[in-house]
Amino acid sequence: MIVEGDLAAGERLHDANLATTLQVSRTPIREAIKLLATEGLVDPPPGRGARVSDFSIDDIRQLFEVVAGIERNACELAAERMTDRDLEKLQRLHERMARDHAAGERQPYFQLNHEIHLAIVAASNNTILQSIH
Repeated sequence: MIVEGDLAAGERLHDANLATTLQVSRTPIREAIKLLATEGLVDPPPGRGARVSDFSIDDIRQLFEVVAGIERNACELAAERMTDRDLEKLQRLHERMARDHAAGERQPYFQLNHEIHLAIVAASNNTILQSIH
């Protein structure tokens, strides 16, 4: 919900509301908020409830630099290690993504783009790289 923009930067995370929306108890919501805090997506001020982190342009630029380096490495490894089945999957995903782009379907386009990146990282056959990614 944070990554897709359903929760805005600075927005307070109400565990009861999220539990209702996601149809789970408050316990997994609290655990998820803790995990999101370790990933830097949530700021947990003491005793006041967590808020969605607000990233500066410089934060985002630096993040993209790191992700680009990881994905470049994944691409190089995938080019050497991917199977014919991996390549066919990438081609199918790319064809669907191209259709969505041509049709102006932004949300499906970005979802498929994300799936392609994940498929390339998976095709690297490097579990440490996958966990860092």
